[in-house]
Amino acid sequence: MSRINQITSQLEAVAQAIDTLDADLAAGRLDRDDHRRRQAEHEREGGRLFVDLRRAQREAEGPRPGEAPATVGWRQSPPMIVAIGSLLLVVGVGAGVVGSGWSGGRQAVGPPVAAPAPSSRLGTRPEVRPGGGVEPRHSRDARGLPTRICSGGWPR
Repeated sequence: MSRINQITSQLEAVAQAIDTLDADLAAGRLDRDDHRRRQAEHEREGGRLFVDLRRAQREAEGPRPGEAPATVGWRQSPPMIVAIGSLLLVVGVGAGVVGSGWSGGRQAVGPPVAAPAPSSRLGTRPEVRPGGGVEPRHSRDARGLPTRICSGGWPR
């Protein structure tokens, strides 16, 4: 007897046992709790047998025509994944460097602007400017011109 036929006959026996339990419950030979417990056991066994039957049927069919054989290809080996990732990183950085040059990402022409020297007067009182503006002394750019800290002036 083949494995599929053997599992099918076991499934039919489980179905018949469940029908017998239902008949015993209807005749009053079983109480509800005992019926539910036995029915759950038989249904669990039937589910396991059904899974075994499907597995046996798939094995008997062989590989499907649309399925590729399960092999580990060159794209799935860890060294190849690292090599491809590194290549993509280099190409991406190169494209970014070339693209920024083409899109005008160059710095302005002229001498570089030096950073302002640190002032020893940081944290001192603000000075009052003509026109009513109050500005801290340390808010000047590299050329000595005042810069705006915020549009609303000092916080109130």
